[in-house]
Amino acid sequence: MRTRTHRAAALIFADYATVAQDFQFQAAPYVWLNWDPAQTSRDAVEEAARRLLETTSGKPAVVGDPPAGDDLPHVQLHTIENIRDIVNAHSRQWLWVLSRLPVVVLLITSVGVFNTLLASVHARRWDFGILRSVGYTRSMLVRLVVAEGVLIGVVAGGLSLVFGTLSGWCGAGISRYISFFGGMDTDLVVPWPEVLSSLAAVLVLASLAALWPAISIGRTKPLDLLQQGRGGF
Repeated sequence: MRTRTHRAAALIFADYATVAQDFQFQAAPYVWLNWDPAQTSRDAVEEAARRLLETTSGKPAVVGDPPAGDDLPHVQLHTIENIRDIVNAHSRQWLWVLSRLPVVVLLITSVGVFNTLLASVHARRWDFGILRSVGYTRSMLVRLVVAEGVLIGVVAGGLSLVFGTLSGWCGAGISRYISFFGGMDTDLVVPWPEVLSSLAAVLVLASLAALWPAISIGRTKPLDLLQQGRGGF
């Protein structure tokens, strides 16, 4: 596509025979042109291009995609708005495909948070037993463990947001020098609705990961917690 675009653009400024000889091609698949919408319309431009294609190819030409199985020459006119919509649609599709990987990583890390909290609660049975003995209720212990999971989610989400924004911005800057987008300035745009919804999902998963260890420690009797904790020394 990039090579063809360069060839087609060269036709505007050079003789067709010279360009065809230099680039070794027989036809220009893409042509870029400007027209005044006040003096003509898209239908008129398509019809003029169709007649020109019929004259040069000697075959009937159609506007749009030809019928299935038919190899007729055809003309397709794309405006700047159409091209932008196509590029944005492909970009959204690729972003959706790539966004599945962080979701899988998030689920795996939630399992890791669950195991960490479970081991932490198991190692602090004596401490929880002491808290129950001095007047802490089961609901207070449950809220304490859930708050610990939420705190882990807040810290992880904040660090991920900072690192993700920094790495994305640096990657966009580096791409200006190693790709054909060189010289293009990229603006820093953070999609806050999607980012905030993702942070909310992280907090929900962290809370769910801490829920079972919190319930298990809250259902245990204070004497059992002291006996189990003493056996761990």
